[in-house]
Amino acid sequence: MKPAFDFRGEDNTIELIYFRKCWGIRGKILAKLHCVEDNDSETPVEAEDILPIVKILMKYLDKEYYENNADSIWEYNEYKDNIQQSIINLMWLKMYMESHPEVTAYFYDSY
Repeated sequence: MKPAFDFRGEDNTIELIYFRKCWGIRGKILAKLHCVEDNDSETPVEAEDILPIVKILMKYLDKEYYENNADSIWEYNEYKDNIQQSIINLMWLKMYMESHPEVTAYFYDSY
């Protein structure tokens, strides 16, 4: 599976998922990773964390669930494609991390 993004920068940093102004989604991911909210932090993400995050995101593909839980300025139709692409990117990351154990992934919370 080829990623839908390119490696960037000298340190090969890539941005796989991005949930700007989606506080409900962000909160669920932070809780899964046991992060402290509002902490401008990078939290390591292990390969075994990825499927639970995918399961979180899959719930938000349901329009009613999104509208009741996303806590976002974005409407469902504006953000559905981002959620779908994020799931694809995370599945790619899981496979990549399994074949490249030296890779470290981080969840960066900038709020």
